[in-house]
Amino acid sequence: MDSRIPKRPVLDWGGRVKRGRAHLPSVATLPNRVNTTSGRAAIYHALRMAGLSAGDEVLVPTYHCPTMVAPLVMLGLQPLFYAVGEHGLPELGGLECDRVRAARCMIVPHYFGLPRSLADVREWCSEHGVVLIEDCAHAFYGMAGDRQVGAWGDYAIASMTKFFPVTEGGLLASITRPLEISPLPNQGIRAELKGVFDMLHMATRCGRMRGMGVVLEGLRGGWWRREAGAVQREPKFSAPEPQGVAISCDMGRVESAPLLSTRVLFNLSSGDDACNTRRQHFERYLNELSNLEGGRFLYPSPISGGAPYAFPLWVDDVERVYRRLRMRGVPVNRWDRLWPDTPVLEGDVGLRWSRHVLQVLCHQSLRDSEVSFVIKEIREAIACQCEEG
Repeated sequence: MDSRIPKRPVLDWGGRVKRGRAHLPSVATLPNRVNTTSGRAAIYHALRMAGLSAGDEVLVPTYHCPTMVAPLVMLGLQPLFYAVGEHGLPELGGLECDRVRAARCMIVPHYFGLPRSLADVREWCSEHGVVLIEDCAHAFYGMAGDRQVGAWGDYAIASMTKFFPVTEGGLLASITRPLEISPLPNQGIRAELKGVFDMLHMATRCGRMRGMGVVLEGLRGGWWRREAGAVQREPKFSAPEPQGVAISCDMGRVESAPLLSTRVLFNLSSGDDACNTRRQHFERYLNELSNLEGGRFLYPSPISGGAPYAFPLWVDDVERVYRRLRMRGVPVNRWDRLWPDTPVLEGDVGLRWSRHVLQVLCHQSLRDSEVSFVIKEIREAIACQCEEG
């Protein structure tokens, strides 16, 4: 490819921007909402509102990104890991031991932006007096069974960077509970300017916003370097692993308001266009990557009702394939860095998913030619593994 393929939505001259919301319901249509700087910041505030005390245990899935766990550890809470079933939902049968019954809160994600009904989870949490945080970081839009995403939980959280061309942003929402939170302070003019610069810079690096690169380089060499350079980098929250490696998660702005540019672009973005494009890309992946020798679609059958974040691709010889795809600039993620001491549990697929599942991104900023490139590279990488095997 002539330029870097974006790993998340970016600005473009040809991108459609219009007022209005998508026809699909979203976390943003829930009645009670607070804008945050990130999805992890939204988890942080949800945990604070849940009435937990230091030392309380929070149920989290074995298949996770460390940014899901960092907020609760930052608050002095303890992660208690639960098994994930092949359907991507909690294995509720394994939650009947005395220790689990003492848990005060549970975080349940909609993996890959393929939302599922949380009816059984909702019933279990209500029966046991457990606060349910519905993690919609991958599922900003859609229906989860007979409810919209975000409507099963006592609280719902979302990530804007995965669905909109912004450098930061999250959302905390609830359909049943008022969100009692003090007004979050703004980050200041320097941070606002840096946010705009970073959005434009990310777009030009990916071959979008043609002509803007010259302007940005001029700013970079003069006034911008003096002004934006004064913005402090966000502190990192680190958890040491037994092997001495640290998992770092940006947690320094969890009590700040998101940038104005984030709020403006969110209000101007065309949700319908984004949802349709994501589904089209996902369908192409589904048609051309589902049944390869050495690779397959993760679930037994497709799941409808949302705007996908990623196509979950199970790969047998994943280390070799993942390394090659990253070197070739293919936009794929893998949750292979789990929180320290994530346990091996009976009936759990989470640890296997963390090793073998690649998240092939399908956001709206991908061009058809880039999707074709992604498909070609994945097919070649998997074919190569089979030949060498």
